[in-house]
Amino acid sequence: VVRRKMEQTVRAYQFVRYLIFSGLSLYVVWLQRDAEPACSLQIGLKDYFMGGYRDPNTLEIKNFMSISTVDEFWDWHMYAFCPDLIYVQDLANGEPMTSEINTMMQHNRLTSGFRMTQRRGKPSTCPIQKKWWVFAPTCTQRTYVEGLVGAVDKNPFTGALPDDPANPPVYVYEEVDLGVGMKDTGYFQIFGGDPSECARIPELKRQRWINTHTQYYRLDFVVYNPNVGLFTSINFKIVFDNSGVLIPEYYAETLSSTIYTSWTDMVRLGLEIGVVIWWTIIMTVCMIRARTIAKQEKRWMAYFDETINIFVCVQLILIGAIFIIWGLMATNPIRDGLIVTGDSIRTTEGRMPNFQGLVAMSQLYFILCGINCLIILTVILSFMRINANLSQLTDTISFMLRDLMQFLVILVLLIVAFMLMAHSLFGNTLEEFADLGRCFVSVFEFLMGSGDYFELAEADPVAAPLFFFPFVFVMLFVTLNITIAIIMDGYTAMQDNRKIAKEGFFAEMTILPFHDQVFHGFLRLFSFANRYFPQKWSEIKSHNGRIVDRFECASGQEIINLFSDIEEEVENQLIPFDQLLRLLRHKPISPERLAGIFDRYNAWGSANDGSAAEYAATFSEQLLPDLTSLNNLVATIQNEQKVLENKIEHIIMAFPT
Repeated sequence: VVRRKMEQTVRAYQFVRYLIFSGLSLYVVWLQRDAEPACSLQIGLKDYFMGGYRDPNTLEIKNFMSISTVDEFWDWHMYAFCPDLIYVQDLANGEPMTSEINTMMQHNRLTSGFRMTQRRGKPSTCPIQKKWWVFAPTCTQRTYVEGLVGAVDKNPFTGALPDDPANPPVYVYEEVDLGVGMKDTGYFQIFGGDPSECARIPELKRQRWINTHTQYYRLDFVVYNPNVGLFTSINFKIVFDNSGVLIPEYYAETLSSTIYTSWTDMVRLGLEIGVVIWWTIIMTVCMIRARTIAKQEKRWMAYFDETINIFVCVQLILIGAIFIIWGLMATNPIRDGLIVTGDSIRTTEGRMPNFQGLVAMSQLYFILCGINCLIILTVILSFMRINANLSQLTDTISFMLRDLMQFLVILVLLIVAFMLMAHSLFGNTLEEFADLGRCFVSVFEFLMGSGDYFELAEADPVAAPLFFFPFVFVMLFVTLNITIAIIMDGYTAMQDNRKIAKEGFFAEMTILPFHDQVFHGFLRLFSFANRYFPQKWSEIKSHNGRIVDRFECASGQEIINLFSDIEEEVENQLIPFDQLLRLLRHKPISPERLAGIFDRYNAWGSANDGSAAEYAATFSEQLLPDLTSLNNLVATIQNEQKVLENKIEHIIMAFPT
């Protein structure tokens, strides 16, 4: 009991330190994210750029997300984006802007035009039989990851309808350095900040700058809002699938225009430095502990026998990677290299700002921060074992984990089977079952009860019941309920374990409320000032009714040292108090102080309690003979049954039917 309490005390102090470190690191990330103005800005800009325009051919109201053909692609550029959205020349009352032209939504000003980028797939002969080549001689190889991976075509190509056939327009694949070893690649078209640049778009359409080999397209530009000090990198992306489908996507990311300039930035810098120093200390302590335990156990990986140590080490490594990425973002030269004038914000090379590298690092940074939050939650749940009332979830998981992991194999097999079934039945008619990734999400939605049967029936009225009703019966009625039963078995085992603990030596630790445990820890931490505490704070009422002084009672380490020499002689058995005093005669402890230890930890035994040896003797003298007689009786009955069976067989042979 004493060792258990000492372990919990050490773990509690570790938990407090870990909680402070994690809370401080998360607060720093919250300050870095500055999500409220960024979210407001992004929502407003998205609503602005997703505004509709009237199609000149069909007179329908469309927007960027409704683009489905190459003609609609060019119409959006010529009739919506270029003249009305990006180049703002008039005020709200219709008067022309005399200053700060190209300012959208009153405060967001275009920095220096926009850029169109495309990436292409290599042309090749079609992967079909040769007899079809006459009809379809050329195909385009597929690319992946925004046209960066796969059969990427980097060769120049010419316009389709040159004004001078001897000197056609040539479009060249380029690479632009973004810093920190990152590059932006593709076929670029750079547009300045003047509305006259819009005249180039019909020419690009005429020259078929977007053609059958285009795999990926991006239109990006940067606006600046001085009120919140944020750049917003806006990206309109379209994937040109080999099936002919156009998949539009809108994405925006905000970036601070300055770093470490205001007093709030300096406060955040101080907190960041504090987190780095604390991380270094924790990393050093963990390495020292790992080395010490490895020497004691003579195994290099002995430190990782405890699951919580694995999570903490993974988190420390992850936080180290987060520090590196933030350092790369903070030292990226693109902000300092911007040339700011009254008309534009450009790089030192005279180009428009390209924040694609910073945007990619920012995305990765906050993704890792999100993973870090998940690890923090896992570690905190592990630390909840310091109190029996808080560890119910963790203990339930530990009791059910083995059975659940074994059943998970069956669950995965069933999900994969229904995924493949749905893919084969509806993959060619419903988009959500077209590939395995979306198919998994859709099957999981059906498992959660949010699937739509009538959508399946509309796609295929014959296949819908073949998939839906077996899925509902197997996954919802059977599998899901078995999963719940396994969880309930774990919870029941946890409660049974708590019930046993309440009846044993760990009763006090099992029923102790968390707030009382925190209060007791507070008293231990400030025990040097106990003379100023109220009298009732120092009193502990033992189970036998005696009052023990909390601060005068022997410490845990003192008790361990006291019984270390005679532990084997007294462990798990009752001995008279005077005999214990004789065993401890070489220890400097009085009978009164020793009795106080027994009072404090409820270690007194009853006079009617027997030892394990007495129970073994009783078992040998009384129960064992009875069990032997019972075994002999069972053997006799079995022999008589065999004799009876043989007689019946003889009768059947003598009188065949």
